[in-house]
Amino acid sequence: MQYNHTIMPEETELSEREREILRLVATGASNKEIAARLVISPNTVKVHLRNIFAKVGVASRTEATLYALRTGLLASPAPQMAVIPAAEPAPATPPVVAHAEPALPPLSPIPGSPLARRGMLRAAEVLLLIALLVVVVVVTWAALSTPPATASEPPAATALPAAARLPERWSMLPAPPVAARAAAGAVYENRLYILSGEGLDGCWYYDLVGNAWKRAAPKPTPVSHAGAALLGEKIYVAGGRAQDGAPTAALEVYDPRTDTWQPRAALPAALEGAALVSMEGRLYLFGGWDGQQAVAGVYAYAPDLDRWEARSSLPQPRAYAAAASVDGKVILAGGQNADGTLSSVLHYFPTRDAPGSTSWQDGTPLPEPRAHASAASLAGVLYLVGGEANAPLAPLEYLQQTSEWVSFEAPPQPAGSLPLLLALNTHLYLLGEQAQAYQAIYNLSFPVIR
Repeated sequence: MQYNHTIMPEETELSEREREILRLVATGASNKEIAARLVISPNTVKVHLRNIFAKVGVASRTEATLYALRTGLLASPAPQMAVIPAAEPAPATPPVVAHAEPALPPLSPIPGSPLARRGMLRAAEVLLLIALLVVVVVVTWAALSTPPATASEPPAATALPAAARLPERWSMLPAPPVAARAAAGAVYENRLYILSGEGLDGCWYYDLVGNAWKRAAPKPTPVSHAGAALLGEKIYVAGGRAQDGAPTAALEVYDPRTDTWQPRAALPAALEGAALVSMEGRLYLFGGWDGQQAVAGVYAYAPDLDRWEARSSLPQPRAYAAAASVDGKVILAGGQNADGTLSSVLHYFPTRDAPGSTSWQDGTPLPEPRAHASAASLAGVLYLVGGEANAPLAPLEYLQQTSEWVSFEAPPQPAGSLPLLLALNTHLYLLGEQAQAYQAIYNLSFPVIR
């Protein structure tokens, strides 16, 4: 007797929150990172994951990731391509795109049963392992056949070869109604906020769902060169250059849910060009310009107490540096001080900031000095765009596995000085005179197994 086997649609019945969590799991985010992104507790994330695993018939994060990739849950507004993420190269070797392997021979479990779905996932894992082996073989062959670099080549950041870069990763969005320089903003849900900046007429946000810019409530104290960060469900804007040209100590908080502003405890000093980062339920403020010179002060803000407290100072003063939190630390890159524009990079560990412990660590320097750049982190990778220099500056990503800076594809419109870089899901968003989106993470497609 002959049976006709077909793959039945999987009845997952995932809620929108469960789909959102599954998408983040598929990008490699930990429970803690997912909780911070969605403003929920890690225990709530665990409960959602148990429900997701039961609904889709998987037993591990790997199987859940394969399910999300195969069913298209990572689909994004930009065109989809079947490639591996560009931010995960093999150590000390430029990444390559793996060619798809032929599908394995057909499986024959009972159609539509949990065993059939589990068999599909196991086979998909085998395909992934085969593809990774192909990558290792190709990378090894390329490394052995490539002549050694000459002494004149830069040791830090190198451009990816053309074969490893992917076309059309940048796309243009509708331009902001008012171009802003030295802007500050943050991401909340599916909105990109610009809340301060030179020449900004009030405050604006871009609605990714509606594909349109909309006006938000104006900031009580208009500033430029300020720091902004999302903490909880509110966006904090700290310091900046006031309209009279002097630094301000104002801390003002925007609530996207009510479209309102409220003042909070002023900064310990009036500062512009200070780097502001949200991490572990606190705000951290690094350095800045006090109107006379760059400073080395570091302060932490506790929102529940509405209070600033001093932390371990920077090893050297700096202002207009770029900063972002990555995997339990803050990476502070470049900036300016009395010595000029800096290429040095510092790593700050808040959990080590205690008497008798060292909270600062030197990182791999930038390929060239730069200040007035903007940084954002996505899936454990730090991205750095724009800045001031005598020549155009390539966008950079910092690869933690190899501790190196690598350049990536430049945007269609140059980032220039004082851009605003934001990260959401699989994309980076570069805002200023124009609005541009870069797809940093791509979906990985698998053949349907019958």
